[in-house]
Amino acid sequence: MKNKLLILLLGLLGFGCSDNSNGFPDDIPVEYGTPHSDFRFIGRVTDATQQPVPQILVEVGNQSGHTDADGNYDLRIQGDMIPPTEIRFFDTDGLENGGDFAPQTLSIDPRQAEQTGPGDGKWYDGEFTFTIDAELAPKSNDNE
Repeated sequence: MKNKLLILLLGLLGFGCSDNSNGFPDDIPVEYGTPHSDFRFIGRVTDATQQPVPQILVEVGNQSGHTDADGNYDLRIQGDMIPPTEIRFFDTDGLENGGDFAPQTLSIDPRQAEQTGPGDGKWYDGEFTFTIDAELAPKSNDNE
């Protein structure tokens, strides 16, 4: 009983014994970690006539940035376990740059990701790129 209690206590504290029963040679350490990936979000923001909309604020996860003069954006999240579930677009400059647009939120489907960088065969799964284009609608009195 005393040995079982000691083993339980040591296990809870993170201590353990190794009898090398994992099958690996003695010079290969056992790794502990969390699977993680890098996520890249790219796309183009246009209006209803397919004209690019510059200076739109794009938010995904803990990252944000603005579209360039051609309506393109490129945001990266590094070292995360799962991709965000949505991406948001906001017109922060009003009538400048092509009009006053309503905010838009799009869902992110993890199955849409394309693996664009290799993993390391251990905990890093690689880089995954999402291409998400948005077509913004003009802001109406109902959206204000």
